[in-house]
Amino acid sequence: MERNPPCSSRLDPGIILALLVALVVRPVLYTLITPVYFNWMAGGSTPRSHWWPFYGWILFWEWTPFGILCWALRRSGRRWSEIGIDWSFFVRYRIAFLVVLAVFTVAAVMAPRFLYRGDVPRVSQTYSFLPVTGLERVVFLTAAVSAGICEEICYRGLPLRMFAGSTTQAWLVLPVTMVSYVFIHGRFGASHALYYLIWGLIEGGVFILLGRRRLEWLIIAHVLYDSLLIFSP
Repeated sequence: MERNPPCSSRLDPGIILALLVALVVRPVLYTLITPVYFNWMAGGSTPRSHWWPFYGWILFWEWTPFGILCWALRRSGRRWSEIGIDWSFFVRYRIAFLVVLAVFTVAAVMAPRFLYRGDVPRVSQTYSFLPVTGLERVVFLTAAVSAGICEEICYRGLPLRMFAGSTTQAWLVLPVTMVSYVFIHGRFGASHALYYLIWGLIEGGVFILLGRRRLEWLIIAHVLYDSLLIFSP
């Protein structure tokens, strides 16, 4: 069976803390403390300005476990390759990534003109938390990139590669990551549990089948999938 390098202790306190924050603390707190005014947004009874702090809230919870993981790796002198990611991949293809990002940014700004013909609604016709204006769509695009990086690293690489000592152990840990993946999407995730369980299974399963490497491929797929929502009315 494939195993992590012997020097990689799964019981490193920093890694355990990062794992607990990602798999337990964030899902529980994010679901329980989702801003109350967001629940009113669906009915259009609150100012549109409330959309902005909500996305700030999302970004905070995405980067908190990621930041703790960065600290844990630095503290223990461990490498990102132990999580199954090669950051140099993004450096090698940076021009292509920047071009794609620029195209999506322009599309985000222009989308309301084609979707609404100048009559921008108060709330998205798809889901209440999605953007409607051009600027909101650019912010949503930023959140999509953030989600792709933070979620794949914290909910695939960290538990299934760094914590799990073998492929067999990774399959055993996978159901835990799937449940956490449901609740990191808050009350919306809880009300669409089957959808997120399936995606957690697909993304985690693919990562394991790739030999628990090439996490950058999953990040790209995740970012592209979420980014397509900027075209939602």
